[in-house]
Amino acid sequence: MSFAEILILAVSLSLDAAIVGVGAGALARVKPFVAFKIALLFGAFHVLMPLLGLLLGYGFREYLSAYGHIVGGGLLLLVGVQMLWESFQKEDTEREKDILRIRTLLVLAVATSIDAFVVGITFNFIPVNIPLAIGTISVTALLMSFIGIYLGNRGKLLVGNRIELLGAFVIFFLALKILLLS
Repeated sequence: MSFAEILILAVSLSLDAAIVGVGAGALARVKPFVAFKIALLFGAFHVLMPLLGLLLGYGFREYLSAYGHIVGGGLLLLVGVQMLWESFQKEDTEREKDILRIRTLLVLAVATSIDAFVVGITFNFIPVNIPLAIGTISVTALLMSFIGIYLGNRGKLLVGNRIELLGAFVIFFLALKILLLS
């Protein structure tokens, strides 16, 4: 996987964190230091979850090595379907009201990084520089969530769930590339 493909994947995986950031910024007056702490939490989970996926997938590597590109592409395709489905769901305003509670933030950090967990599993089956990929995913999630909080705070850009459509299509194309060209 080239760096350009890793970066595209990282941006796609970080769209959830950016949207949550917009919601947090729009619903609560978040000071820059608090915004950075929230973004750091999201970035940390975008390190942990792919690593957990990588470790889990490693146990299956011997059994699936002949079909790894199919497994990897299939899992990415499932992530794309999930993102597509989520893009058409109504926003949960009750959950957003308590956006700054640590418990809520932890749940959101896990929820926005589940797709990174699945991608971590796929890293066992496709040629990729693991440290570069996980580092890029984490930094991108941190930056995009921080920018989302800033934009939400300013009230200039409230895009809602529809941005996940873009992420879903990007993931679909990466999955198809892996399935068809491997």
